[in-house]
Amino acid sequence: MKKNGFSLIELLIVVLIIGILAAVAVANYGIIIEKVYAAKVMALGHAIKYAAERYYFIQGHYPEAKAQLDITWKCPEGFSCVWREDGISKMTFRRSGKYTIIFSFAQREPPYTNMTYCVAPKKDEYRNKLCKAVAGNGENISPDDGSYSRYRIK
Repeated sequence: MKKNGFSLIELLIVVLIIGILAAVAVANYGIIIEKVYAAKVMALGHAIKYAAERYYFIQGHYPEAKAQLDITWKCPEGFSCVWREDGISKMTFRRSGKYTIIFSFAQREPPYTNMTYCVAPKKDEYRNKLCKAVAGNGENISPDDGSYSRYRIK
């Protein structure tokens, strides 16, 4: 007798393998999307940081308002942006319910001066996982802080 088609066991094995691959892909999808959002913020943040540094080298101090920069920009969709207008010490991009990316570049914010880092609540595993992914698995620069983890973005 000639056998046509696949047996039930063969079909079940194929469906199981496809299910496992789909589960892995869905689990990593959220992190991949956050990396895309973070890449947009990183490009903008570095442009702002370099514009503030140019201003500093020309004027001898950091700009007091974002209008003094030689670039124009708007906050990326999905983020809230905070510009410190106190002699500029940092630019903060907050993705609600996810993480915060901070560009610190003046000498007034120790110990995180001239550093880019992602901040997440220490007890929230999901946000820490997102921050680690956004930071490229950067080092935790605040292991002794009881409230927040800060991952340096390289």
